[in-house]
Amino acid sequence: MSQAIPKVIVEETDSVQPSTLAALIERNVATDGIQSTAIPRLFLIRSSQPTEPFHVLHEPALCLVAQGRKQMMLGGELYSYSREQCLVVSVDLPVVAQVIEASPETPYLCLRLDLDPGQLSSLMLETGMGAPVHHRPGPNLTVSPVAPDLLDAASRLVRLLETPQDIPILAPLIIREVLYRLLSGEHSAQLRHIALADNRLQSIKRAINWLKLNYAEPFHIGTICMGGTICQAEAVDRRLGDYFTIDVDTTGALVAAYSDTRQGGAVSLPAFLRQTGGPKFAKVKPNGK
Repeated sequence: MSQAIPKVIVEETDSVQPSTLAALIERNVATDGIQSTAIPRLFLIRSSQPTEPFHVLHEPALCLVAQGRKQMMLGGELYSYSREQCLVVSVDLPVVAQVIEASPETPYLCLRLDLDPGQLSSLMLETGMGAPVHHRPGPNLTVSPVAPDLLDAASRLVRLLETPQDIPILAPLIIREVLYRLLSGEHSAQLRHIALADNRLQSIKRAINWLKLNYAEPFHIGTICMGGTICQAEAVDRRLGDYFTIDVDTTGALVAAYSDTRQGGAVSLPAFLRQTGGPKFAKVKPNGK
């Protein structure tokens, strides 16, 4: 003989209707488009109808679809993702995007969290998630199902928009959790590549900044080396590597830093160029500002 469930339990069970990510996004974005939020680097996206294909330079980001469907074309390959799937982009990529499933009653809803290489790098150091010596970076764009832990963290992050007073304290913690879930899951190699590259790119930025401040003075490799940015060829692990970076100095002239591999050997030598003639790339006031 079966025993009836107590009425109080039935009522409590029926009332447990946790807000889905779609409901949370819809409550916090009223119009179509990409909406910035009070949480830095977090955007909510809504479209009440399918769109025409459009070209966009997609920056490194986590995109988590809560409702509807979207597709992206990259290099002849088509990536389609829908409810409770996520797209992870690890470098700036030129893509052709299109919302293909949306309506006024069931709009396309998506969360986008722009990825900060510095945060990823810091989290890797704190958790000891260093990449293997001979690691190979993952693909630059991936689509995969959303793990329950990641979906839960993303939902809590959006829910914070409804309690603005909690954002300064709790948002950084939840964002760290989101990044941790990504680094611990199948996107590990892809995101660790971003973090490791950030360390090298920061060195290049320091070299460029030094050149902008000292462009009129004679210098040699050792001068910049003392700043901890690059060293001479025999210092195997401290070099510009395979990067090529350009910038504009205070006069509007082009400055370039690149890796010169023509000398042979295991280590490429850093080389610098500065524009000395021709049209400038920017108009600069007499005081250099």
